[in-house]
Amino acid sequence: MLNRRQFMIAATTAAAATVLGGCAAKKVVPEERSMNFGFEDLVTATPRWADYGPNLQKAHVNTISLAVGRTDWLAFEWSAVPEISANMVQESGTDYVAEALDKLGKFLPKEYQLTLTIDALLPNWISQQANLAGTTPSGKKSSEFASVTALTEGAVAERLVNLVGELCTRYTPHRIALTELMFDNATFGEDDLKSYCTTTGAKDWPRRNDGSINESHASIGQWRSKALASLLSKVKAEARRHDDTQLDVDVRAPWDDAEGDRTESGHNYKMLLESVDRIVVWNYFGLENKPPTYGGEVTKELKKSFSDNFTMSSGLWAPDNQTVSPRDLETSLQAVAKAGANSVSVTPASMMTPDHWHVLEKIWAED
Repeated sequence: MLNRRQFMIAATTAAAATVLGGCAAKKVVPEERSMNFGFEDLVTATPRWADYGPNLQKAHVNTISLAVGRTDWLAFEWSAVPEISANMVQESGTDYVAEALDKLGKFLPKEYQLTLTIDALLPNWISQQANLAGTTPSGKKSSEFASVTALTEGAVAERLVNLVGELCTRYTPHRIALTELMFDNATFGEDDLKSYCTTTGAKDWPRRNDGSINESHASIGQWRSKALASLLSKVKAEARRHDDTQLDVDVRAPWDDAEGDRTESGHNYKMLLESVDRIVVWNYFGLENKPPTYGGEVTKELKKSFSDNFTMSSGLWAPDNQTVSPRDLETSLQAVAKAGANSVSVTPASMMTPDHWHVLEKIWAED
């Protein structure tokens, strides 16, 4: 039997352990928990909805994102441009977006959120109209990326805006998201030089001492970001016409500096957030040789600068066609949640294994 002094020491120690243990065990569950479905999930002869649905329910997912295609390749038939429907759509007449919503909706909370994602690359369109392609400093034409001018002016921008209106009318999503809306190094054609000079007031590209174009000059990233912000303002205006639909845009993560952004790609976060509601940060640590906790560092900086106007998207891709482990996925999601991310997502659903789903079931359950 313990004497009074021993009892008090033991009781105090136990109480401290309970408090500390409670703190350590306390789980942070983001308000918005999304699963992203790629085009390959929607338009396929072997859909996996019977597996996905119950897994979504068990994993406490309350938001889904569906990839509807590109402005030159869609998961449904758009009467304005029927020829850009995917082959399976043209052959079957199926609206694969509507089918996904029908199959998944019954497994989601009544008030679940729907995001429809448009891919901004346009390889099919470029293959038919080579003048849309961006040009590298060496003069090579891109097979996927449009020039700054082609993407933000004329037919491409017009079709993108109209597609947003079509999606809002057909499916009434809560959000439209744009992905792959960025620039690599194919922004140096004659059309883009005119755009650059008009925006910056310069008379030529910034050049190095040897006369070559200085592609990393700060003014180029600023010009690209301004061009995207201008396009996004048009897209947002169209989305707002339909029940105040919100607009998100995917952005590259700042792998070199958690406090930075990716202005060189056209992703000046502050500038883009003047034209969209949220940025969706590609937390694809598996491809970047970064620890899964790095997203937490980025989240802290984003929270300071932009409050809750961002989503942290944990990707499952790893080098050599491998998949991020369930353990690393858990670490990544917990890191961003503890750092204050109110909105998180996992992408893509097609790479989820039973063990990955179990992770979500465990960490996204609200105690």
